[in-house]
Amino acid sequence: MMRQKVVRGGPAGSAVKAERLAPAGRRGTSRAATRVVVQGGVAPRRGSRGEAERALATARTRTSALSPFKAGNNPWENLGVGQQGKLGEWYLNIVKGPLRYVPMILIQVAFIPLLYSYLIFPYLASAGLNVPQMFSTLFARVFGALPLSPEVGLAVKSGASWLLQLPQNASNELIWRVLLQAVLPLLPVIYFLGVVPLVDIFMGRFANKRAGNANGGAAASRPRSQGEDVGEYRVVLWTFSILYATILFMSAAVAPTLPVVHVLSICLGLGFYGSVLFAVSHELIHSRFRSDRILSKFNLTLQCYPWYEQSHKLIHHVRVATPSDPSSGMKGQSVYGFMARSVFENIALLLKMDQISRLTKASWVLGPTLLAGFFLGALGPKALLTFLGASLVAILMLEIVQYIEHYGLERKRLDNGKYEPVTTAHSWNADWLFTNCHVINLQLHGDHHLNAKTPFNELENKTKGPQLCAPYPVLILLALVPPLWFWIMDR
Repeated sequence: MMRQKVVRGGPAGSAVKAERLAPAGRRGTSRAATRVVVQGGVAPRRGSRGEAERALATARTRTSALSPFKAGNNPWENLGVGQQGKLGEWYLNIVKGPLRYVPMILIQVAFIPLLYSYLIFPYLASAGLNVPQMFSTLFARVFGALPLSPEVGLAVKSGASWLLQLPQNASNELIWRVLLQAVLPLLPVIYFLGVVPLVDIFMGRFANKRAGNANGGAAASRPRSQGEDVGEYRVVLWTFSILYATILFMSAAVAPTLPVVHVLSICLGLGFYGSVLFAVSHELIHSRFRSDRILSKFNLTLQCYPWYEQSHKLIHHVRVATPSDPSSGMKGQSVYGFMARSVFENIALLLKMDQISRLTKASWVLGPTLLAGFFLGALGPKALLTFLGASLVAILMLEIVQYIEHYGLERKRLDNGKYEPVTTAHSWNADWLFTNCHVINLQLHGDHHLNAKTPFNELENKTKGPQLCAPYPVLILLALVPPLWFWIMDR
């Protein structure tokens, strides 16, 4: 049985709807989970005060009714909004200012030895640590213990040799060396989707509140910097951008000497760095510095998505949380349907816009085409595959994140046919510290839509807006399984 109450009294057209949901499958119990949907604005301040306060508290914490875990068992919600664990407290006390975002730089640098692992394995062997031989010996023992005929082993070896583009008589040690070299570039995928959210459990959350704004009110309630302390944070953006371009060209240069399967693994690993580069480019797009905006154009061209600047500014920020915005996920829409609509409908809308010059539209094709021609002509087809493959992975990751950012949140249409102003109710927020250190606070998305010019280091968690039940890496994996995603988000 469901009891529903609607509490009103906020800004025009706003309401907080509190639903009492009895847990399924438990008869005779009075326990219930509460779900709150913030409609059209922030929670009311008048009316039934007790109900409003309870509803608002539930909306802020994103209760376990919206989590795949039983109450209290979601590890990412063990700590409340803005609360850190011991590790998080230590990190915030020791690592200050722009150094807080050093992990996103270090993990990118770590890709270089993975890229040149063919140089590292011989060095380790000379030091007495022959890793491929160790794997070869271990696999031979395991395979020998299985009740399989020798023909099966030969077939496995033959298949591996073909996949890795090795001679059929290649030694087991050589096969393992090339296989490990092909697998190592996938470590960034494991890091971003596994290690980062795991560390978030222990680090906890950080709302990034500034003095005088403990309650996370409107953007105008606290002073914004005028650029006096932004420069050192811009170094983070420029460093990451330059590193990505460098590693992309290094990857393309080494690709011709590698088997195709190894090149594909490089594309996947490099593409995850590219998804972070989209967060960096997003920040640069909104910068008041012309040099930053020029760098964003270069970054987006490197990722074969140069029209993202115009689609983001002219379409997304204008139409956000409305059915006419291709970059806002509607309730019940799968991530796969969303990605197709977001990519192609944004392009179609941009091509019809007269305020965008023909030269700009032509540059969207010309820039990536010239880069593709350079990689193909100078370094060969495998270099081109590296460039295009990494771009594809990064674009897909960008679209999944855009799907998460506004999924199911919709602005109310007013009597005059226009939509209500954008408020904290129209963007999902997530304040897990370690993830935000890797995506320059992109998860604090509600604050960005209140004031797009706010530098990333000043973004804070608008706790009156809806809160996700886990950081982006977890939600990305959930979004890839639509039934599970709908079960969590649509309840």
